[in-house]
Order: sequence, then C-alpha cells, then structure tokens
Amino acid sequence: ASASVDVVASADLQVTKTASADPVIPGNTLTYTIVTRNNGPADALNATMTDVLPGAVTYVSNDDPANCSVVTQTITCSYGTLANGATRTVHVTVTVDPARLTPFTNSASVTTTSTDPSPGNNSSSVAVDVTPTTDVSITKTADRSSYGGGDLVTWTLVAHNQGPSTAQNVTVDDEIPSTLDAVSVLPTPECTLVVRHVHCNFGSLAPGADRTVTIVTKAKGTPPAPAARTLSRAASRSQQPPTWQALSAAARDPYPIASPCISPSCSARPWSVRP
Repeated sequence: ASASVDVVASADLQVTKTASADPVIPGNTLTYTIVTRNNGPADALNATMTDVLPGAVTYVSNDDPANCSVVTQTITCSYGTLANGATRTVHVTVTVDPARLTPFTNSASVTTTSTDPSPGNNSSSVAVDVTPTTDVSITKTADRSSYGGGDLVTWTLVAHNQGPSTAQNVTVDDEIPSTLDAVSVLPTPECTLVVRHVHCNFGSLAPGADRTVTIVTKAKGTPPAPAARTLSRAASRSQQPPTWQALSAAARDPYPIASPCISPSCSARPWSVRP
C-alpha cells in the first residue's frame, strides 16, 4: 500500500513599524522604519509590504527604490521570496502637514502566498502626537521720515510666520498716535478701527506667509511756515510747533510712535511679539 502526503509550506511573515519622533513638529519631516521578517519555518513566497500613508503627511522618499514603488500615498515593496529568518528594511521619509493639530496613525501590512500560521503579526501601526511650533514676527515702516500738519502718512505693517508650523489665531494690534487722525485701514473685514486702535484678525498663517496691514493717517494742524524741517532732539524738547511732528528718532520723545504687536492673543504692549 502507498500513501501520499501533502506538504504545506508555512511561513510566519511579520512586519514592525516605528517612527523617528513622537511628538513631531508639524511642518518638519518624519521617518518611518518598516521591517519585514520571515519567522519561518519555510520560505515566504511573494512577500509584499504595503504602507498607505495618512492624509496628515506627504511622501518625500524611501531608501529602497529597487524593491519599493510609490503611487501617490501608497508604498508597495515587493520582496519576492524571503528565506526563513531573512528581513527587509525600508525607511520612508514624509513631511507632516504644517497645519496638523491632532495625532495621526500610520499602518503597514505584509502578505505572502505561502501559508501564514500567525496572521496576527501581519500588520503594525504607530501613532504620533504633534507639537505645533511657530515663530511669528512683525515689522512696521512709514512712507516718510517727517510730516507737517495736513500731511498724509502711510504705515505698513507686515506680519510674518517663519514656521515651521502654521500659526493659529494670528492677530495684529496697533495704536494710532494722538497727533494723527485715521483715514483708512486695509485689509477689511480682517482689520477694524475703534477710536485710535487698529485690530486685525488673520486666523491662520502658513509657514513663510505674510499678511500686510496698511494704515493711512493724516497729521493734525495746518502746514507750518516756513516749510517743514527736521528738528534736533534739543529743539524738539524746547520748541514744539503745534502743527508739525518729526518721525525721526530724535523727535519721538515728546510724541512717541506706538508700536504694533502680534500674537494669537495680543495685549497692547510696545514692541511686544508673542508666538
């Protein structure tokens, strides 16, 4: 008598996934390490690793282009036959969405045409928290260094986010000096004028982005005679013409120029810049 025995190739394919940082700063890069291992006992045939990246990240690169292909956000690594005890490792670099505010999870999975006795280790997930970090700043310039009564003075304020994350709830505040009357404030409706206070609410500001505020003012009084001239610091303290002001640093003591401030929740304070 004879008997036939079917031999079934059994290969326990396993995948492990880790992240290079937790938490990560939105706007920065993050590297995933994905290790595929065959725990045997037989060879794993047609071993394949698949990683579908979440919407919170954007694919940058991987260090195994010979085996791994990328279509949009899906990475597929075809390893062919993976011997008992063999491993394959790929590092996938991504950029985290600068505007991300909540944690995100990424999963990788492996398959084989061999019989896998332990399918529970065929997938691996890693969760990463985020710590948004921004560097917001502001500059203020005027279109002239001095002015006389009745002159128009245009102020330009530029809010900038150096990043790397998106700045949230960005506001700009500026106080118009009592020697000037407000003419207009732009942009609207983001910016409003109440008495002498300019307040702008810009919401979010992407890394590298600017928002510009333009304030047009008119000097009080009438033009002096003779023509306006720049006063020295000593003269500005002893004889201030009521209809003429100088914007030079020497003349700011008796008529200080208010400085803007920028922050997600800014209280008026000269030259205060808060992230």
